[in-house]
Order: sequence, then structure tokens, then C-alpha cells
Amino acid sequence: MKPDPAPRKAAAPFLVLALIAGLVIAAVWWATRPGPLLIQGEVAAPRVDVSARTSGRIVQIAADLGQRVEAGQSLAELSNPQLVTAHAAAASGLEVARASEAAAGATRPEVIRAREAEIRANAHESTLRSLKEFFILAKIADAEGVKVEDDD
Repeated sequence: MKPDPAPRKAAAPFLVLALIAGLVIAAVWWATRPGPLLIQGEVAAPRVDVSARTSGRIVQIAADLGQRVEAGQSLAELSNPQLVTAHAAAASGLEVARASEAAAGATRPEVIRAREAEIRANAHESTLRSLKEFFILAKIADAEGVKVEDDD
């Protein structure tokens, strides 16, 4: 027995009708959707707060009230004794470091020779110490009757 094709044929017009209705709704929404919001005009600012990145006392004011200023223009000059002192200390520290660097690169030849002599003397002392230890061990081995052979 074959299934009845009648329910399938009866549902087909409803599916086509639903598809057409969906397309109509999508087209209406697309045509009536709101566009981007664009507003033109001017904004009046009765007060503008200006602040500095550091503390200090105002020494000079370069702009008057109501005067037009350009972006990046200096409006006031500040004085901060602590910052001036810290800057001077850092600058003198830099000079000392540069002088130390120059002095380190300019070591005198006699100082270099003296250090090389110290290194050679330490190396000789170390070798002498090792030889003494070897002969002491060789004497102990000989006293106990142990024969020491040379590897060469």
C-alpha cells in the first residue's frame, strides 16, 4: 500500500503563500528601516577646565580671557623648584656616569701590566700548591707500599 500523496499536495500552497508573505515583510522592513542619524550645529561651552600634568606655581599667563588660541599653544608657564632640582641632580649624575665611563676606558698600561703579573703569580702559586699536594700524596702512598704509575 502506498502512502496518500494528498496531504503533501494540500500543504504545498500554504508553504508557497508563507514564503511570499515572508518576502513581502522583509521588503517592507528593508524599505522603511531608519537611516543613520546626522545632527548638525554648534555647541557653546561657557566654561573650559584646563589642567597641567605637573604641579607648580604660575609664572606667566600667555593668553587672556576670551582670546582665541590655537591647538598646542602654550597658555601658561609653570615653575616648580622641586622639578628643577631633580633635573639638575639627574644631569649631574649623567655627567658623572659619562666621566666614569671615559675613565674606565682609559686604564693606564702600567696598571694593566700589574694586574697581569698578579694573575700570573696566582696561577704559579696554584700550580705549586697542586705539585706539593701531589708529592705529599706520593710520599704517603710510598710509605704504605702503594705503587704509583705514570699514565703517560
